[in-house]
Amino acid sequence: MLKFWLVLVIIVSCISLWLFGRASYDLCRYAMLNRTAIAHVEGFSIEQTGSSRFVIKAEYSYEASGAKLKGETLFLNPYYLNRPTAERALKNWEKKQWQVFYSSWRPSFSSMQRMFPFKSCIHAVLALGVLVYFFFLRRYLLRLAES
Repeated sequence: MLKFWLVLVIIVSCISLWLFGRASYDLCRYAMLNRTAIAHVEGFSIEQTGSSRFVIKAEYSYEASGAKLKGETLFLNPYYLNRPTAERALKNWEKKQWQVFYSSWRPSFSSMQRMFPFKSCIHAVLALGVLVYFFFLRRYLLRLAES
């Protein structure tokens, strides 16, 4: 029984570590995009990222720290289930005025979409909760066996 519990804790620890690392990486990328500038969109296009997943890609330029820089962004949210729907949405996007988020430390790191990584943070917290649960469960079962 001890070996089974140990293997289970090792597996859950590895999963927790992976999810925590991914959430930390996403949070760092989010925090790095701490400045804004006006984006001069050079063009939009549609890219297929899955069998029924189409996203809009933007190529743009912006000024940061006195330098003119270029970038591109894949808008992962919202995504579209087919190309005609994405093309209809694209017509509305071309009319908007856009801003770009970029890093003050490395101005070439930029994006037109800055989203807080709720999902990866929640996954990391839940996995950590499961890990803590297993440790308390072990202590509880050992106390119960001693009684």
